[in-house]
Amino acid sequence: MKMIISDPRKKQKEKLMLEMAQSLNRQAFEMHKADHQEMALMLYKKALTYSLQSGDSEEAEQLKAVLNYHLAGICYECNNIKKGIFYGTAALEKYRKMAKQDQDRWRMQIASTLESLALLYIASDDLEHERACYAELLSHYSVLEIRADPSFARQKIETLNRLAFCDSKAKQFHIAEAEYAELVEMINLTDEQHFTSPRDVLLAVAYEDTARMIMTMGEPYRAKEWFERAIKTITPHEKKFRSVAARILDGRAHYEMRCSQNHMQAMHFIDKAIELDPTDADWYDTRGQILLRLGMREQAFAMWDKVMDLEPNHREIYGSDLYNDLFVNPIQQQH
Repeated sequence: MKMIISDPRKKQKEKLMLEMAQSLNRQAFEMHKADHQEMALMLYKKALTYSLQSGDSEEAEQLKAVLNYHLAGICYECNNIKKGIFYGTAALEKYRKMAKQDQDRWRMQIASTLESLALLYIASDDLEHERACYAELLSHYSVLEIRADPSFARQKIETLNRLAFCDSKAKQFHIAEAEYAELVEMINLTDEQHFTSPRDVLLAVAYEDTARMIMTMGEPYRAKEWFERAIKTITPHEKKFRSVAARILDGRAHYEMRCSQNHMQAMHFIDKAIELDPTDADWYDTRGQILLRLGMREQAFAMWDKVMDLEPNHREIYGSDLYNDLFVNPIQQQH
């Protein structure tokens, strides 16, 4: 039988590489904290290079996971999305490998990595992988809430909301509607001390998201009921949560414009949204669409100018129905 003799020089080299990687990791963290992203990125990459020569001890493997996680975060901040996904996936694989021995020990790190990856997939418009991240993340937060800390209920609610949004966007409407219903139930059952906003504000947003989805499904009467519920719930809080209330009013304006074709009523709701939150380009985009449908084309162009003043990259980032109505497929007054 052949004896396996460990090379002390190899062990010494791995230990040295690990110590150098750890030192660089600490330096990179300080640079990142001081908002020196380029320097932090360079140091994290250098640390990762050393860590790859540090053997496969638990300490070394953990450092590799941490470095990949931080690199994914910096790449997201620098808008290097493809590279960020590469590093985030590597971090997740490392944490999953370590979790095979003790999943509870690494559950929080896995959850944090999934959150980072989900943001990267959102930025790359990869709905399938975004949804997969949120579905797995929901299961981890459910366990963390029960075993570790009830405050994880907030993260669980936020994750379920994103999961419902993904399914709605993928036109899996019945799945999304069930998830929104579960979301409402979860908000009602969770202790309000774990929320950063009043319960009614969270409920109003969930109602409005449900309404927009049902409107997309082509069920206007049910959509109207949800919009009315959302407005009634947010109204007592509208002065403090102006942008939330404005978004809900914008949704109702879209309902009146597209489903009821009651353009004057649509104008009433969007004007109230602008009164509450006059700095969001979306509301002026909606107002321009309504003006077009009222035959007020010059005023609609003025709204487009307002959109550009507030957010020059609005169309590239969010898309614009007003731009399409004015320049791509021009529409005239609708009766």
